[in-house]
Amino acid sequence: MNLLLIYTCEAHLLNLIKAPMSSSDDYLMRKLRELLEDFDVIFTGAHMALIESSEYLQDFKQNITAAAIASSLRISSIDYTKKNYLPDLRESDRDLSSAYIEAYKELKEYVISSVERLDSEDKRLPSPGVFAASIVLERLISSFFSAHLLYRLGNTYEGHAVSRLLLEQMAWAYAVHKLPDLKKIKATSPSKSISSLKAFVPKAGKLYGFLSKKTHLDYESHPEFLRVKDGKNFIIHSHIKFEEYASVLLNLADIFVLVWESTQFEYIDETISVEKKNDQILPLEKRIFLNVIERCLNEIKSLT
Repeated sequence: MNLLLIYTCEAHLLNLIKAPMSSSDDYLMRKLRELLEDFDVIFTGAHMALIESSEYLQDFKQNITAAAIASSLRISSIDYTKKNYLPDLRESDRDLSSAYIEAYKELKEYVISSVERLDSEDKRLPSPGVFAASIVLERLISSFFSAHLLYRLGNTYEGHAVSRLLLEQMAWAYAVHKLPDLKKIKATSPSKSISSLKAFVPKAGKLYGFLSKKTHLDYESHPEFLRVKDGKNFIIHSHIKFEEYASVLLNLADIFVLVWESTQFEYIDETISVEKKNDQILPLEKRIFLNVIERCLNEIKSLT
């Protein structure tokens, strides 16, 4: 079977050719991640293509599908294949997968826009704890992508393992941001920092317990992926639990911004998830993203 990955982009090819190899690699990896965040699959048995999912690419998608079918059936005419073998792909109903991906896009935008509001210009240098927290948190954007891709592939346990890592890193960042010296920062354990985060965001404790249970599979978990048919055992490698996946990632995004704004409070001119009361930084009870979580999960539930 041949596999083709297709990502359409604007006229960056000339710049890409002229760019140094490391720059080209970074560009290609960024485009590959963007493709893998949201893609449509074309599969004919002999050929498979992953294409950027976009309404304005429907004609392009039809042409690639027709080419794959024509190649599989050894038909020379693409137009003949489109007319006789290809359904109209423009009429597509909204499904669970697309609702989940929309939820991911919402949380991704929320996380990235929050990070971009950081402004350290003309302000004092951050303490070692605040600086360490910012480095760890900024890198988690890649971890959000990794968890999302694993969930999209139906790799529930692996996705939950990365989500647990996300939560532990947020807990570590929150725990160290007030520490004055590097020695104490180095001695702080991510897994033992959850209690500190839970005191700030209570739902973090419940979420960590859920992810830990799903990450440390015990005997009681075996029925989730083991089936018996005609006296033979077989393993289920992929699950579809989009409501569960969306709930985990949306709540992680909410916790991320709470931790980001609380640890970088001095360097953010206008916060949207926390407020300062009596010299304490506290979560806003009516932060806007809670409405986004509810809307996204209700949308997925309506399609279940």
